[in-house]
Amino acid sequence: MNGKVEIQPKAAVLMAVFEGARFLPEQLSSIQAQSHGNFELWVSRDCDREDVGAVLEEYAPKFGPNRCFVLEGPKKGCAANFLSLVFNREIQADYFAYSDQDDVWEPGKLSHAISALEGIPEAVPALYASRSRLIDENGRGLGLSPLHGRPPSFRNALVQNIASGHTLVMNRAGRELLRASGVTDVPFHDWWTYLLVTGTGGRVLYDPQPSVRYRLHSRNLTGSRVHPRSHFRCIRRIIEGQTRSTNTANVRALNGAKPFLTPENQRVLDTFNKSRWSHLPIRLKEIRKAGVYRQTRAGNISLLTASLLNKL
Repeated sequence: MNGKVEIQPKAAVLMAVFEGARFLPEQLSSIQAQSHGNFELWVSRDCDREDVGAVLEEYAPKFGPNRCFVLEGPKKGCAANFLSLVFNREIQADYFAYSDQDDVWEPGKLSHAISALEGIPEAVPALYASRSRLIDENGRGLGLSPLHGRPPSFRNALVQNIASGHTLVMNRAGRELLRASGVTDVPFHDWWTYLLVTGTGGRVLYDPQPSVRYRLHSRNLTGSRVHPRSHFRCIRRIIEGQTRSTNTANVRALNGAKPFLTPENQRVLDTFNKSRWSHLPIRLKEIRKAGVYRQTRAGNISLLTASLLNKL
């Protein structure tokens, strides 16, 4: 033995909190129990509820001195809350993990993600994401999230997010890319991370093994992809214009960060955007040329439906 002590890379857990006091203790306990011990927890609190404050005040000392920090959030929505942590220069680490307030992390979540990301050169933006075990409000199992079999890519990211934020861990280069882009006005922080990392030619590691127990509440269970009527709700979102509204916001953000995209992905973005504003024959031609895709046959049918209805 050479007597050297191996120092674990440092992780920063970025947790956005809005209400959720009922489930917060279980999530905080699961983070505290991570097998990867070298981490700090940064909580951005986007509400003034006393019960949330009481939970955070109780649990912060359990992490040890200078390991749990509670900040006031921007109160501009979930995505802005998470990105306020990403942009916070005070937070320094080798790896950065998004955390919801009401899930349960498996003990090896951080260590497994970091081990996977360590094989990627430090200068290359990279993120890790995985499947989830789905649970209800009482912690009962509901099965697994969908398995994504097609490769992650910018062409996929333009029309679908497979890097669910509650599983997402990124390296320092990924975090610096988000900060350098300067973009904060996006619908979803995790989707934006997936878009920007793939758009700039970074790496995405998708793990089919679950790393998190993801809690589905009664208000969003019927909208989840495990519900039998989920495809009908997807079509409804298309018809009501929600899909088009989200795509418009994502494209606007990408145009603001366009210098960071590879030349090829700049062309893909332009072609995709052209398809959204063209008449039907050109629209179908350009969407095919852009090569965008979703992960499943049903997803690609809904993609074609959106294009036909001019709702993409």
